[in-house]
Amino acid sequence: MKNRIPFTKLQKILVLLGTVVLAYTFLQLTMLWPDIPTKIATHFNAAGEADSFGSKGSLWFTPIIGTILCVGVFIVSLFPSIWNMPVEITPQNQDILYKKTRNMLCGMNLILAINFSYLTLQQAKGKSLGSWFLPIMLLLLFGTIAYEIVSIIYISRKIKHDKK
Repeated sequence: MKNRIPFTKLQKILVLLGTVVLAYTFLQLTMLWPDIPTKIATHFNAAGEADSFGSKGSLWFTPIIGTILCVGVFIVSLFPSIWNMPVEITPQNQDILYKKTRNMLCGMNLILAINFSYLTLQQAKGKSLGSWFLPIMLLLLFGTIAYEIVSIIYISRKIKHDKK
């Protein structure tokens, strides 16, 4: 089985968008820096309200962690042989299953980039996240994962059935 698979157009777009979002975050943070108060929110509760505060220098921590996570997920997306799949990989299904799994990873990357960007910029502006932030982000992240896993299982079963 082959280990290297090319990125599809959709996957390239998702990776590019995630990169643009993270770059935009660093650019905005740099431009907003003089206007950011010396004390900023460093933690938010489940309702999206600030419940811990720190120096504005700690603001860089959030986009840096977001970038590290996104780079990590991207690197993992390059090595299909290490992915834990919910179905057996065969020569008949490997291309489509690897494509679907990479779609999931690229989608997760974009969601993570948006998440960390929004969090950083809200902190910089001294605003709360809103009570909708956590449920929406969790729904997007786990919804993407669930959709792709169900799709992978369905495709695998269909290929197996068609083979008989």
